[in-house]
Amino acid sequence: MIKRKSFWILSVFTVLWLGLMLFLSSQNGEDTSHLSEWISKKLLSLFGKYDTAAVISLNLFIRKLAHIFLFYVLGIMSMLWAILIKRFSITVKTAVSLAVCLFISFFDEVHKVLIPGRHFSFSESLLNFTGAVAGIITALCVYHLARRIMSK
Repeated sequence: MIKRKSFWILSVFTVLWLGLMLFLSSQNGEDTSHLSEWISKKLLSLFGKYDTAAVISLNLFIRKLAHIFLFYVLGIMSMLWAILIKRFSITVKTAVSLAVCLFISFFDEVHKVLIPGRHFSFSESLLNFTGAVAGIITALCVYHLARRIMSK
């Protein structure tokens, strides 16, 4: 029914990934701002001098991209986890994976209300879910490609 070793390895990585997501989401407004600003400055320094406007612009982009990336990886992991369970159709597995990612996306934003300097953002919740959907689609494409190659 389940490939046990793969299931447990993926489960451990998924829990670690969720832990990283919770850690980043639990940072207060000042800490999360400093982290993304530091990353922006480091990236801009690779291209030489930079000004405040460039840091602010890149900082906003990095903050949005971080939401998409974190949930993209989560989408891949959740879909792979679902694929390992042989009992259900791929449609059911995809629906469950989407539902789990939607719940985590919403919970992530609700959780931020409790953190000083953070707030609930519906648009960030949509970014989160968009990243998860992209990850699920990627996992499905790889899954179908692998099945096609293995059936030959």
